Amino acid sequence: FVTLVVFLNQGLAGFVLAAIAARFIFPAISLEGRELWLLKSSPLDLRAMFWSKYFIGTLPLMVVALTLTIVTNTLLQASAFIMLMSVLTITMYTLAASALALGLGALFPQFGTENAAQIPTSFGGLVFMMSSLSLLALVIVIEAMPVASYLRAIAAGGEERRHGKRRARDVKPIGQVVHPRKGHVGRADHERHEPVAEAAHGRRHDHEEHHDEAVTGNEHVEHM
Repeated sequence: FVTLVVFLNQGLAGFVLAAIAARFIFPAISLEGRELWLLKSSPLDLRAMFWSKYFIGTLPLMVVALTLTIVTNTLLQASAFIMLMSVLTITMYTLAASALALGLGALFPQFGTENAAQIPTSFGGLVFMMSSLSLLALVIVIEAMPVASYLRAIAAGGEERRHGKRRARDVKPIGQVVHPRKGHVGRADHERHEPVAEAAHGRRHDHEEHHDEAVTGNEHVEHM
């Protein structure tokens, strides 16, 4: 939603810049009036005159453009990527709109007009406004597709990370398993099929029963 509002704000800022350029940059050549032939006959280079008028009109317009863009995007809490994209876009559009206004103003001059406010309302001013707004719409449409793809990729990555964390919380921990290692000592391996000797108390009773019987002469008695 914020991205959509930023694009709409960029279009509004472009419209304001086009209107300012139509009022102050478009009439720059026409304001020279009938004395323009003096400039042509002088050793002054006309290209230098055009560049001077371009920079004089563009620099204040650039300040207005950057101020509008940065302040409004800050209020909208736009991301750093959207902020950078908006600043670059409005900078390039301001340079293009200023050149378009000065060029069309020289192509459709109004030397006989005494009121400078009437120059932007002429046919040349209408052509400039239509051209600048068409350029603005084209720039926004061209930017919208890659920016939307980039933002969708970021959103998909964030959603995948959230799902991964949720799956990690749902997994139950498994108890530790002790694996035999080199230092472990195995227990004795008793043979199951070997006969087991009788208990000691069983042998003791046999000994007592043996001494209860009479000792014959053929049996030898061990002397201690």
